[in-house]
Amino acid sequence: MIRFTNYYDHAGDNRYMVFQYHEPEHADYFEQLLQDRSVPFERFLDTESPTHRILFGIKKTFSSDAMYCNNMCHARYRKHFIPIKWLRYAMLIIVFGTLALALWGFFKSN
Repeated sequence: MIRFTNYYDHAGDNRYMVFQYHEPEHADYFEQLLQDRSVPFERFLDTESPTHRILFGIKKTFSSDAMYCNNMCHARYRKHFIPIKWLRYAMLIIVFGTLALALWGFFKSN
């Protein structure tokens, strides 16, 4: 089964959600965010999996706080879609320039 997210319902107890991380620094930051928001959790290091994933069990009553922490963790460690800064700005200038030309042409034709 393919999962597109790093969280899922607990297989044995449907009152819990499981969040999984493969990088220890991501898991540590997620744990820090959970502690800052006073979300109770259980942490487990799964050494039987080939990637040694780190699992967090969190009650579904705290799912909104847990999802916020999960999103903030991913936001901190995300990579830019276009990694080169000048290329990002060049792309924005091209897009907005094209849009401005299209609007100018539209209003000129009427």
